[in-house]
Amino acid sequence: MDNIGILERLECVAQNGKFKVELVLWKRTIESLIKKGLNVTVLKQISEAKYRCKVSWEDSKPVSDDVKTYTIANNLFVMASQA
Repeated sequence: MDNIGILERLECVAQNGKFKVELVLWKRTIESLIKKGLNVTVLKQISEAKYRCKVSWEDSKPVSDDVKTYTIANNLFVMASQA
């Protein structure tokens, strides 16, 4: 069985019409997702750099029709909206 990356997991969730998901993430991944425009809320620390988090893109509705300017969060919002 192949491992899928975090962005692929988020896409799968969005394609099912959902705007948020709980995941276990490393601190570096949390920082990266925030830079990509996603809302990440830490729910519980599991170990030194590992956290249970809620990742959300429900507030990421694109303000422009120019797809080239969309962030990953905007793309996930559009996917979830069209599911």
